[in-house]
Amino acid sequence: MPISSLQKLNLKRRAHALNPVVLLGQHGLTENVLKAIDEALEVHELIKIKCAGVEREQIDATQSAICEPLRAEIICQIGHMLVIYRKKTAVAKKAPKKDKKRVKKQVAKMRTRR
Repeated sequence: MPISSLQKLNLKRRAHALNPVVLLGQHGLTENVLKAIDEALEVHELIKIKCAGVEREQIDATQSAICEPLRAEIICQIGHMLVIYRKKTAVAKKAPKKDKKRVKKQVAKMRTRR
């Protein structure tokens, strides 16, 4: 899923105001951290990850270790901060709206039954 440069620019703008959702600590990238990143991407699509416990030389390897299994795209990397994007796969269906007249009738019936 290649992203155009214009899309990356817009995603960078959106990511500027975000706070890091996931923090990689001294234990580095573990299965639990990958699960947390996956869940965050499902909910938010665009997330920031702070790699505090990762050496600068290892950040590129960490990027690929995160993006490849999760099918995500790296948007930008500044210092120890990564911005990652994955488009939502399934759109949650909204609950059907209740007919207001029908609800009012049901409420009126309930009041008269008392």
